[in-house]
Amino acid sequence: MIERMELGEFYKELRLARKLKQSDVACAGLTASQLSKFELGQSMLSADKLILAIQGINMNFDEFGHKLNNYQESLHMQIGRKVVDRFAHQDIAGLEQLLEEVKQEQMAQRRPIVV
Repeated sequence: MIERMELGEFYKELRLARKLKQSDVACAGLTASQLSKFELGQSMLSADKLILAIQGINMNFDEFGHKLNNYQESLHMQIGRKVVDRFAHQDIAGLEQLLEEVKQEQMAQRRPIVV
């Protein structure tokens, strides 16, 4: 996940790498001015406008998220993959162990445990 870079800056890098101008991405529902403010960190885009912006640089939301995570699988996806694998093998002990690992991680990060 990007740490030092804002989302708008990250988006701008992707747009420039594709040699696109803000006016190339602008469309009905998303103006070049909105993109400019987003890229400069002056405002955020709503979810629907962010999707339009991502589509405007010829990416889909999954690709954008994957790039945002430095091409690493997210923690939720890693856990989900482990759950599916252990469930498919009917590994109850493995599922219980995974649940304990997640609980410990949540407690270490002082987040509420959601099961």
